Amino acid sequence: MEEIHYYDKAGNEIPKHKWERLKRINMQGEKKIIHRPGTDWSTWSRLYRNPGGERFLSPSPKRYVKFQVRLLSDDPEIAPSLSSISIHYSNPLVKRVTGQIAPQAVRVDQDTVFTYLITPTWVPGNSGFDRILVAGTLGVEGNTVSVESNGQQIVPRSITVTGDSIFVLLPSIVRQQEIAINFRARIIRNSTLFEAFVNHSRWPEVWQRVDPVERGATTVSIPSLPATERLIDHLSISPGIITPNGDGISDQAVIKFIVLKVEKTPMVRIYNLAGDKICEFAARKSISEGKPSWRAIWRGEDSSGEKVAPGIYICQVSVEAESGKTVSNQTIRVAY
Repeated sequence: MEEIHYYDKAGNEIPKHKWERLKRINMQGEKKIIHRPGTDWSTWSRLYRNPGGERFLSPSPKRYVKFQVRLLSDDPEIAPSLSSISIHYSNPLVKRVTGQIAPQAVRVDQDTVFTYLITPTWVPGNSGFDRILVAGTLGVEGNTVSVESNGQQIVPRSITVTGDSIFVLLPSIVRQQEIAINFRARIIRNSTLFEAFVNHSRWPEVWQRVDPVERGATTVSIPSLPATERLIDHLSISPGIITPNGDGISDQAVIKFIVLKVEKTPMVRIYNLAGDKICEFAARKSISEGKPSWRAIWRGEDSSGEKVAPGIYICQVSVEAESGKTVSNQTIRVAY
């Protein structure tokens, strides 16, 4: 993951848009680029203590591995050294396996049918595979997934949709057949990457990565998204009138929306009509109607937990971006 930090000439960190303005008056400071492990990296494994070798402890499959080695010496006159580290890999299931997704350009948050095409290259001695994992499919409904082999629909032994993944157990071993996985999803992030892996059920710990058939072949873009300035969309509050009297009927308002282009956690603030802030809280990610969204609940209480007076209140959702803060407002009515 790449982090970019911007500074003025005094060494103070500033937002990108302010840093760009300073160029006009020759007051720009340095721009630092820091590479850090992203959210797709696992935490550090426990220590490897056997010099003769141990089973790989980190989650698989992964494309990259990072080592951290601490060298100790009992003698202050002798510096410890490390001569080598070796990793032993399993044999590939097929010589090569490539993938591509279609369509690759969609409208934001539009219900779309995707096809992920997997093409193996098999040579004698390869075992083939009968299990497929497609990751990055947040918000897919299980009943929308179907599978084809060489253009003919087949019935898998099982299809499991959990979190952001589709797991398919095929009815037979695949060696040279093209496998197409069809599913319905909504995309709200530009350059959404769909990764896939194949596996043989005889060796459940061995997963082979599906490589893009060409650069960008497994990435879906939203061409209209970079041009739009809005970051918050589909804001809804249900019910519009709440009666927080504890009878279990309309006691709380459910606030739902989607966030475009940025990954930062949005904040929800409740104001009265005089502009006084009643309370604030962070929204949480959720799956709503088969698509990724953000969700928050207001129970008609102020920041101290006291019930608010009846009336009309403003619900303000905000999210921070490099260009500044974006807000979206709706009203909530409280009655008793």
